Amino acid sequence: LLKHDLTPYSYLFEVGNEMTSTNKSELMSQLKSYRTTADYEYNFSNVAVVVDFMSYVRGQVFDKAKILTFGDVVDELLRRINRAFPHATIQHFVFDSYVDFSLKGSERSGRYNK
Repeated sequence: LLKHDLTPYSYLFEVGNEMTSTNKSELMSQLKSYRTTADYEYNFSNVAVVVDFMSYVRGQVFDKAKILTFGDVVDELLRRINRAFPHATIQHFVFDSYVDFSLKGSERSGRYNK
């Protein structure tokens, strides 16, 4: 991955500054070809979890009688995440925000115009 030559243009963008699309199934096939049996062995003493927080929040249903404040929402979400990943020693949270002129902007625009 880090062996690509430096170029005067970005591989992320096609002509006209439209973001390129990837063939995810082809990428998965290539990644699978590099796996070894060691990739299927887990050492639970050092597990990191990356949580797409906003995606996770949107998929949750809360009991309105028990959740009265924003703090209650956060506490409940963290309890659920800890139950889902009990061996995680490190948790990283990603908060998506789509601002104007972001890299995702051209991709969303392309999807909207199709």
